[in-house]
Amino acid sequence: MDTFPSNNDHETRQRLILAATRLMAEHGFRRVSIREICKEAGANVAAVNYYFRSKLGLYAEVWKSLIEATMEQTHATVVEEGKGKSPEEKLRAYIRVQLQALVNEGDQRGFWLGRLVAHETSEPTLEPIEGSDRTIWQMAFERGILPKFLYLCELVGELIGCPANDAKTIYCAASIQGQCLMFAQAKETLKHFNPNVAGFGYSFFSAENTERLIAHVTEFSLAGVRAVAAQQVEIHS
Repeated sequence: MDTFPSNNDHETRQRLILAATRLMAEHGFRRVSIREICKEAGANVAAVNYYFRSKLGLYAEVWKSLIEATMEQTHATVVEEGKGKSPEEKLRAYIRVQLQALVNEGDQRGFWLGRLVAHETSEPTLEPIEGSDRTIWQMAFERGILPKFLYLCELVGELIGCPANDAKTIYCAASIQGQCLMFAQAKETLKHFNPNVAGFGYSFFSAENTERLIAHVTEFSLAGVRAVAAQQVEIHS
């Protein structure tokens, strides 16, 4: 006879993932104990091994849940928003969706993911995920980061007249993505330059200011892309 997890099992598992997400985003994987996670989740200390086999298994689930909720969902939205549009309009849609996802202050998942990325960059978890030959970062890169960036490279390549894997295309795509990340992750730093510019002093990511940011990054990016495209025309003429 098949057995299925009870609602209580599912709820406990989700509480453990949520507690681990919050604690690991704040302190990093290595600086949080299983006991601390279970205490915050209101679960028995044996629960991590029961549901995830190990602390690393729980950490992998934290990443998977955030990738599904943020990176993969954002990519699907970007593709959907760009259907049937010109490359330029697709780029506008890409920047809008990216910035809206990154600056959504009502959803902590983007913030948590950003903190986890920072921890993994400075102190990578080198152990492979159980049942896989991939590390946490390799899994995140392959599932979440790479598909979006390849899509952006395809768009930029069309606009500047270069292959998607050309160095010029990749540099342009990285410059566009870098702007989105800068505005999303460095808002406290930006306030120090001039607290009265573009709403930095009151609500950096108010609805009105988010629209300003989207407009700025879009127009700045398109101006750069057009300049590079013009250079390509000169080279081949």
